[in-house]
Amino acid sequence: PAQRGGHRKKHDIVVPPVLYAHVPLGLMNHAGRRKLTKQTLAFFQGKLNLHIPYEYSFGIRQGLYKAFRSKPELILVREGHEANKERYFEHMSGSKFCVAAAGFGFSTRAYEAAAAGCVPLIMQDGIEQAFEEILPWGLFSLRLNHSLAAIATLDKTLAAVPQATVDTMRAVLYCTWPRFLWLRHDPGATSPLPGQRELLRFDAFESIMWTLRHRLRGGAVWPLDWADGCRAVRQYFEKPPSGVGAWAPWGNYYVDAAALH
Repeated sequence: PAQRGGHRKKHDIVVPPVLYAHVPLGLMNHAGRRKLTKQTLAFFQGKLNLHIPYEYSFGIRQGLYKAFRSKPELILVREGHEANKERYFEHMSGSKFCVAAAGFGFSTRAYEAAAAGCVPLIMQDGIEQAFEEILPWGLFSLRLNHSLAAIATLDKTLAAVPQATVDTMRAVLYCTWPRFLWLRHDPGATSPLPGQRELLRFDAFESIMWTLRHRLRGGAVWPLDWADGCRAVRQYFEKPPSGVGAWAPWGNYYVDAAALH
């Protein structure tokens, strides 16, 4: 399909979109307040374009809505953008998985999920995610093949994933999320991520550099500063940045992800 055209694997570099500062901040603040007793299996909210059968989202968003609109306690699919951003963050942080389905070709959902500590559920057949060459996507996300056909049994598939597996995936996300954010804002930015200077060495720009190093020199697939990045994130959360109140993001499920390297 035309939506997949243009990308040259191992030549082009897929990079994440820009998430405005309030998005990762809101997501991270809710990540420590997850209500596991009310956890849904998966969550998605956004455009559905139900009048377009396959050309939009390869039919995934539409198929999810039609299959589970009467079962929101299992898989919650909501149409349109949530006016109350905090409510949107709560839904995302209260889900076992967060659906990352394509739109007309690209979506921010996988990267929002990463910031929230919600395991991305990749339903984009054949679409490469950002920095796949150097980041362990298989350890912090669940990718479905033949996504459209998988919708029929999606609730059973997700329910069968052990909670211990999900917790391990979140532990890897703990170390990964800064690598999807563009922390070098221009001088006129009005809402940079508070305390972002502590994480500059591990942001999206640096991930491009690691990708180029890997292509030039080969060797290790994961960034060599992976353990340093884990420590930087831990310190970032243990000492709230200036201007941010006390918080405990990710506190419910932190493990030593550096040891997973």
